[in-house]
Amino acid sequence: MRKAVQKLMLVSALLTAAIVGQAQSPVLITDVYPGSMDGVVSQYAMRAGDKIYFWGNDGVTGNELWATDGTAAGTYLVKDIIPGSRGAVTIAMLGTYQGKLIFAADDSIHGREPWISDGTDAGTFMLADVNPGTAPSLPANVKECLGALYFQADDGTHGQEPWVSDGTAAGTHLLADVQPGYGSSSPQYFTEYSGAVYFQTYTTTYGYEPWITTGTGATIFQDLQPGFSDGGFQKPCVFDGKLYFGAYSSAYGLELWVTDGQPAHTALFADINPGTASGFIEDDMDTMGGRLFFDGSDGVHGFELWASDGTPAGTAMVRDIDPAGSGSFPGGYMRLGNKLIFIAREGIDIKNLWATDLTTLATEKISRYDPAYYNVVRYPTIWRDSIYFFDYGTYNGSTYLTDLYVSAGDSASVRKIDRLSLQDAINTNSWLDATSHGIVYRAKYDVSTGYELYTLDIPAPTGIAAQAPGYLHIYPNPFSATLCGSADHPLDHAVVRLTDLTGREIITAADVTADHLSMDVRSLPAGVYILHITEGQHSYAQRIIKR
Repeated sequence: MRKAVQKLMLVSALLTAAIVGQAQSPVLITDVYPGSMDGVVSQYAMRAGDKIYFWGNDGVTGNELWATDGTAAGTYLVKDIIPGSRGAVTIAMLGTYQGKLIFAADDSIHGREPWISDGTDAGTFMLADVNPGTAPSLPANVKECLGALYFQADDGTHGQEPWVSDGTAAGTHLLADVQPGYGSSSPQYFTEYSGAVYFQTYTTTYGYEPWITTGTGATIFQDLQPGFSDGGFQKPCVFDGKLYFGAYSSAYGLELWVTDGQPAHTALFADINPGTASGFIEDDMDTMGGRLFFDGSDGVHGFELWASDGTPAGTAMVRDIDPAGSGSFPGGYMRLGNKLIFIAREGIDIKNLWATDLTTLATEKISRYDPAYYNVVRYPTIWRDSIYFFDYGTYNGSTYLTDLYVSAGDSASVRKIDRLSLQDAINTNSWLDATSHGIVYRAKYDVSTGYELYTLDIPAPTGIAAQAPGYLHIYPNPFSATLCGSADHPLDHAVVRLTDLTGREIITAADVTADHLSMDVRSLPAGVYILHITEGQHSYAQRIIKR
């Protein structure tokens, strides 16, 4: 079994190396607004399920909600919220709930209210007219916890308070009037832990403190900084069975705290910056590889990347990335294989992409930064064991400011994606995301198309089969109901895997001994997949298409 796993890891590594090293090039998915006008009008987008939602304009319906799965056939207008050429007034993509998009929109009748979408016209509707009439409720701070949707909204009577929903209009209601009357409690940081939801909220009695709910009503969890003074509950994160968060006290400043869900067992975890000075910053905190990562400062090095194994003794700075400044303020943590990927600052105007090995904590800069130039990395996105990112800067010798890059997670493998055209630079406020079909981003390469949707033409993996291409014959390809394959010799204790383009396993069969393969794939959605076969010392991979 161990050998089989090693072989599968080798195949994955070869596929990743092949993709990063290949000459990938941009491909226009579809011209949403034909001609030179911008079809993708918003600087922001959000993925929910396997769709990316964005605000588009086809020249007929105005700015409305669109979706794409990364293909031309899968790019469409979701709903014309304000029928006709006048588009909906949209504030923000708010979050997701059970694979559906939660967003704020104004249909010109109800004001800016929370909406939900499953990607269909019928399944896209206003969640609730929280603030009746044309006044807006300004929903924000959306989070799915305990199977429900929690968010902040103003109904015009109680101020900005916590609301909860089951995804239906009838099941959306005020959770609690935490700050009685029209005053706002401004709840945020909803976090599920040990059968309850914790969040930070404000009252004129306690200031900003952690509160708790199980779905009905809400009570203060603990007054961390007694009296009308803010203790706070910042960037909570569940790690090793406990809930960690940032909180302030007059004795320690803003530091890292921990609780097991009992007020009596809630205390300072570590005084990172000894004394009353703060050692924790309100920024990202995440857990991976058996460690908790956060922004910390010991008062000597500024705010840098710190890691903890769950003990004060095992809590330390990972690396001083910006020794000459106030700190690198790392954030945007994500995992790529056995590495933590994040963006860190070097100087006020420099933001680079970094990677930390989760085993050794060795940390290196991925993006190729030249200190002679302004440099900003934006929108790092992981797809199929590689990371793609925009890099704003001229260090690469380009006369254009922004380019798209790909890396396997280290500086040596960084490659620039060649441009479609040299007429226009990609807008640095564009977005970058991915579906199972591949990378999707907003760009303008040519004055004749405006800002539109692009993907990358990634050739099928090559140089991976240990034998001749005739080793396995796949038919039909594209396929619809049944995927068949015949080998030039009977398979002997082979491992057969079908994955999507992100590497997620769809079908796995071990110890296969046969000269013919047959898979019922009627339930699979249309798209591109990879068939992997490992037999003895031989590895084979082929890209296949489901219609």
